[in-house]
Amino acid sequence: MKEYVPYYINVLSPVHIGCDEVYEPMGFLVNEQQQTLTVFDPVRFISSLDDKDQQRFMAISSRGDLSSILEIYQFLQGRNHPGRTIDLCQGFVKRYRTTLSIPKTDQRKIQQDLNQFKIERTSFLAGDQRPYIPGSSVKGSIRTAYLNMMNKEKKLAEVNVHSANKNLEKKLLDGGSFETDPFRLVKVSDFHPVGDIRTKIVFAVNEKKKESIHDARGPYQVLETILPGAVFEGIITLEEPLKQSNIKRSLTKEILLECLSTFYGSENQREDQELATINIPPNISFDTSNAKLRIGRHSGAESITIEGHRSIKIMGKKGVTPRYEKNATTFWLSSEEAKPSDKKSLRPFGWCELAGLIKEDRERFKEIEVTFQKQLSEEKQAQKDARERHANELKRQEELKKEKEAEEQRQREAAERRKAEWEAMSQEDRALAELNEPDISENRVIEIFKQLEAFPEEKRTDIAIGIKKYWEAIDKWSTKKCSKKQKEKIRKIKSILGE
Repeated sequence: MKEYVPYYINVLSPVHIGCDEVYEPMGFLVNEQQQTLTVFDPVRFISSLDDKDQQRFMAISSRGDLSSILEIYQFLQGRNHPGRTIDLCQGFVKRYRTTLSIPKTDQRKIQQDLNQFKIERTSFLAGDQRPYIPGSSVKGSIRTAYLNMMNKEKKLAEVNVHSANKNLEKKLLDGGSFETDPFRLVKVSDFHPVGDIRTKIVFAVNEKKKESIHDARGPYQVLETILPGAVFEGIITLEEPLKQSNIKRSLTKEILLECLSTFYGSENQREDQELATINIPPNISFDTSNAKLRIGRHSGAESITIEGHRSIKIMGKKGVTPRYEKNATTFWLSSEEAKPSDKKSLRPFGWCELAGLIKEDRERFKEIEVTFQKQLSEEKQAQKDARERHANELKRQEELKKEKEAEEQRQREAAERRKAEWEAMSQEDRALAELNEPDISENRVIEIFKQLEAFPEEKRTDIAIGIKKYWEAIDKWSTKKCSKKQKEKIRKIKSILGE
């Protein structure tokens, strides 16, 4: 018999579940004022650029050296493009500005900054890119809590030797083989997002559990985290073992919730006490009716091991052999800054609640999801429309460009024809053609007038008519208004014309 139990997870502190992917420099924009990072499709982004910017961007990208990555950041600075928006912590924006100001010639500094600038992405759905919680993460958390419960029941002797943990699960699970493992009858689905899931890029910083003049040795990490308030829903399937099976004790939903609340409740109290010793106040508020859960990276070594049998690797100075202890000596905490000055703002990773999904919750979540999907569909349509408008505008500009080029070609050809015709003309034909041009200068008309006697008689009359029309147009044909010299020119023209 199988029991399908719907649950939802409520995120209470930053959660990062690694997926071996990072945000590439060519695929995001940083809005420094709004403190957001927009992830976009590089192909669509490139196609939205004009020819000049496309050539520049492709030239930078094709180099493939360190300084080219820095130049990509600089090229993208201040630009906008549609995409998925992620919140940024203050320290990231400061780090971004610092990185952009590095001289291109300082290869060592560029290498150092870019190594520390890698943004690790949290697990996400391929379809809509929203974060999700893998069932394996949830099942692993449940298994750890169950093993701790079994350890308390069986009261196995405590050990603190690293090699002694190899057979621990076998003892706790009645042999530890597939046939005796109750978790082979437990199936945990992936927990899918309900509505819009906001994420934020933060620093994961290492802090000592005890006050010290020396900082913890672990370098900071840059992680995308699921923000508190996010909700995910999924199903846990619990199967009863067959009578002939070797499983002595099956996992019921009552046992599941009990082991989670007991183990992670105790772990939360321990962590709160340890945080208080370095002046970090408790900041996780649980609903007492729900089971506690801890998932994802930096959940704390104690939360993923079995109490009384812990052998946590403690790294010392470089070159010193690591040692193994019952407890970790540092925390990994979520921070707004790479080097936080105010420890009160630090937050632990991974705390969640697991709650049964009742009818009212299911209906409410469905409504939230329907609203989100509708909004997402509208946004996608708006982006599609914008891309089509952009494509049409590019097409129109290309057509205008071709028309302009064709017109310029026609003008060049016409100019070449006129030039050829001009060169083939006699001197008197050129003079006559010039007089018919609307933009001929007065000085040129005077030059032609002076050459009248040299022109053949059959052309002289036509040229004289052209000169007359020009002087009439500029009001220099009336002898009453003209100078003495102009009057003489007019008389000469009239004599040629027989007036």
